[in-house]
Amino acid sequence: VFGNPWMETPTKVMNYLNLLQRGGFIPGYELVTLDSPGSAPYDPVTNRLGKDSDLFNTLSGGRGFMPGVAIDGIMYAESIQIIMMLEQQYQAAGEKHDEVMHWLNWDLIGNHRVHGVCKHWGWAAIWGDHKNFKYYGYGKHDLDWEQMYAASIHAFFSAIEKQTADGRTFILGGDEMTAVDAALG
Repeated sequence: VFGNPWMETPTKVMNYLNLLQRGGFIPGYELVTLDSPGSAPYDPVTNRLGKDSDLFNTLSGGRGFMPGVAIDGIMYAESIQIIMMLEQQYQAAGEKHDEVMHWLNWDLIGNHRVHGVCKHWGWAAIWGDHKNFKYYGYGKHDLDWEQMYAASIHAFFSAIEKQTADGRTFILGGDEMTAVDAALG
């Protein structure tokens, strides 16, 4: 796993990998911590790599997005897509697999808007000139765009609240975490 364990999206993937490990689906995984920002070369002593390094740029196909997961020499990116790919491969949810995949597809669509809101009203103020945030930030979008994004995340979070209104700990209920819980963080 290539990511920063103190950031949201790499943590989602690591939570799901931990679930797979606990369930005996995978033996384990290794984390290469990405410093963000940073162009430092790989340090084998600390197992760290600069997020903006030439090496990670090459590994991520020039996108520089984290997290990234390398499996059998192939690099996968984007937390929801990684979790979906792993759930499809291992079907750790068992009989709830189809329901898990439904919720993961729903999250794939809705989470884009959540990140748009976070970037626009929050993270862009910190990372404004960074390539992943240039599209967002104060003054870059009009009121109609802001209202559309705000309405869409209201619907996203309302669906989660409705699903968990009975006080359940996990999205699909029961005593077991699934890929959906990892993806929704």
